[in-house]
Amino acid sequence: MMSHSSFIQDTLDAVEPFGGKVRFIELVCPIDELERRIENPSRAEFNKLRSLESFRKIRQSKKHIYPKLPNSGLIIDTSEMNPQEAARKISEFFSLDGGASVDRRFE
Repeated sequence: MMSHSSFIQDTLDAVEPFGGKVRFIELVCPIDELERRIENPSRAEFNKLRSLESFRKIRQSKKHIYPKLPNSGLIIDTSEMNPQEAARKISEFFSLDGGASVDRRFE
């Protein structure tokens, strides 16, 4: 299992030797919005944390703090757009061919 501290380098090491490019995108969201979303039943489909109490304990223990990502030039506030808009923004920002494919489960 990857540790938080080695995730960035492990990802680069897994992709770049094969000619791939890694671009990390920082996703941010205000805490009050995260707390509002946490108990949403749709999170179960993706096996996401659904307990507000557990979320607050994790934040209090500071286990949610990760190393700073390499700067790709793109930060997305997920409280300001839906998943489709975020995918389009990523696709446009990195000039990806074919545009973003949309997961219909989010529509």
